[in-house]
Amino acid sequence: DDGWQTVGPGVERKLLWTTAAEQSCMMRLAPGASVGAHAHLMDEECVVLEGTLRIGASLVLRAGDFHVGRKGSTHEIASTDTGALVYLRGALEPA
Repeated sequence: DDGWQTVGPGVERKLLWTTAAEQSCMMRLAPGASVGAHAHLMDEECVVLEGTLRIGASLVLRAGDFHVGRKGSTHEIASTDTGALVYLRGALEPA
């Protein structure tokens, strides 16, 4: 098992590290995939490793770009036309 888990249509996640409150993971999105809007319980760091990720209508992140979703903020839908591989570190998702 390579550790990748399907978490939505065209979206896979590989957990790298976790504590009781936070995690780091890699997320792989197929071309055309998206992740729903969500609130940040703590600062969430994102590094795009491959492809392009769009957050909402105006923020476009490309390979090598870094973004922080600040605690208390809400991200709009994140999507990709090209597919993307991202590293994320932040709060555990609610069960």
